Amino acid sequence: MKKITTKKLKSAKERKLVLFDIDGTLIRSKKPVGHFDHAFKKVLGKEIIIDWSIVPGNIDRKIILELGKKIGLDELFIRSRFDQIYNVMCDYYIKKVTISNVDDYYELLNEAIHLVTHLSNQVHLGLLTGNFRPIAKYKMSLIKLNQHFEFGLYGNEAENRIELAKQTFSRARDFFGIDFTPEQIVVIGDTPQDVSCGLNIQANTIAVATGRHSHAQLMATKADLVVQNLADARVLPFILKS
Repeated sequence: MKKITTKKLKSAKERKLVLFDIDGTLIRSKKPVGHFDHAFKKVLGKEIIIDWSIVPGNIDRKIILELGKKIGLDELFIRSRFDQIYNVMCDYYIKKVTISNVDDYYELLNEAIHLVTHLSNQVHLGLLTGNFRPIAKYKMSLIKLNQHFEFGLYGNEAENRIELAKQTFSRARDFFGIDFTPEQIVVIGDTPQDVSCGLNIQANTIAVATGRHSHAQLMATKADLVVQNLADARVLPFILKS
């Protein structure tokens, strides 16, 4: 991964890395695009009925394995076709959304987008998302945030969200040239899994109730800060002082 050298560290505040989840945190889904279904049918010749309860907080790689197991497919067989599934999913997703009205699929969470824009000159930003990289990058282009998220950890790069989060330190070192400590990292997401992966790497965590989990459910995760949305006045001071 290419190292960024354009941003110079001017203060202690800039020695921070804030990692955002995408779905339920930056945007909210209105209806499925159908890329999982399409890929299973085209690559594996199987029809699937998606159990959406396994999707929030999981990474795409794990979702594929879970969906395959539910219809009786052997895990080794699914893994042998993973690259094909990956390519078909990404290609279908981008083509389908491109020819459609984006508003049919997604609601922008403006308070989150405003926070990202506000933070962009104060901290280092990145994505910690279950989405496959091309899909995540495409979603960011849709909401015009690509320029703020040059760094990211994506759903095709690990077996589960915690393993993905554990890559943060080495990947950030390679990319930014900075040895971030856990207290210099903030993980923001809308699911218990987002909080869990943040706590697992001992980062600061913010849980936001703009996805499929309620404020009460997120309170049980022991996140450092739980808010109804990212317009909450506590969010910015927490990030800059944590």
